Amino acid sequence: MECAVHLQDGLVIYKRGDLFHMRLKVAPQKYVYRTLKTAVKAEAARLASRKMVEFEIKRERGELFAPPMLKRVIADYTSQRERERASRGNCSLLLRAE
Repeated sequence: MECAVHLQDGLVIYKRGDLFHMRLKVAPQKYVYRTLKTAVKAEAARLASRKMVEFEIKRERGELFAPPMLKRVIADYTSQRERERASRGNCSLLLRAE
């Protein structure tokens, strides 16, 4: 990461292409990466500090830092659709073959 700026302990902003991104250390060998969607360094530093506070709040609440994995999302969606289908019963309109 060239042009990386260490803002606080565990918080780094860096430029990737035209936009700034952040890297936040959340565990000894675990980092969270987020885009800051800005090309202005001062604004990126402000946004990164704000996101760090948000992550600290999430940590205190026990919430996840990263979005769920695709496999988990698909499994949740499939089970939800199966529950919906079971609650409707076998509707002949939905099972109509053409």
